[in-house]
Amino acid sequence: MSGVCIALLSGALMSIQGVFNTEVTKQTSLWVSSAFVQFTALLVCLTAWLFTDRTSFLLLGNMKQPYMLLAGVIGAFITVTVVKSMADLGPARAAMLIVMIAAVVLFILELKQKARYRAELIGPYDFHFSAFFNNWASITLLVVLIISMALNVIASLV
Repeated sequence: MSGVCIALLSGALMSIQGVFNTEVTKQTSLWVSSAFVQFTALLVCLTAWLFTDRTSFLLLGNMKQPYMLLAGVIGAFITVTVVKSMADLGPARAAMLIVMIAAVVLFILELKQKARYRAELIGPYDFHFSAFFNNWASITLLVVLIISMALNVIASLV
């Protein structure tokens, strides 16, 4: 239950942040606004780290997959693209598209992760994209998401 509440809070905060970022961008610039958002996020994270965690930052050097450290770069582009999409489409339509495509991408990534885990358990096998979609519920969810995105794009063009 706490995961559901946290997810709902996250969605609300993302929407509010996007609106705030868009307004700051109107009065400054896209990159000033984005840099300010990332800087204030850094300050909040460092403060929380000081009071709660104190895990060494040197552990970042031991990453098994160092490319995962590009998440910060991706985060900067997320801020920029959210601001631009909200300015162009309005907060509701932009948030809907953002959440829908995020669901599709996360769905595919999760299925890929499950397929890799299954391969580790039963040994190597011929890996095909079709192995992701081995049940009708998965296919139905993906089709509904894609149709919803297509209808939203069509509605935005009209």
